[in-house]
Amino acid sequence: EVLLPATESTPSGWGLGTVKTIKNSFFFITFDPTQKGKQDLIVERSNLRRCSQEGKLDVSQMERTLLPVEPDLHSWIRSQDSSGCLSH
Repeated sequence: EVLLPATESTPSGWGLGTVKTIKNSFFFITFDPTQKGKQDLIVERSNLRRCSQEGKLDVSQMERTLLPVEPDLHSWIRSQDSSGCLSH
């Protein structure tokens, strides 16, 4: 598995990839073509791990819940500072 970086719409996380080539200390990773939106990556060893034995998440069982935000945080939550803090 390879550690995938966060994007504007998704958090970072682990994804299933295949090591295509190793050059020096860099690993060239490719993904199954059926995995929509995943492009090949070049990563260091620290961004790889053995495949997890845990089962996959069932997205159909997930729920989105809105959480109230204290009024004092409303202006901060809309700022670039919050996006940087919340994207890690």
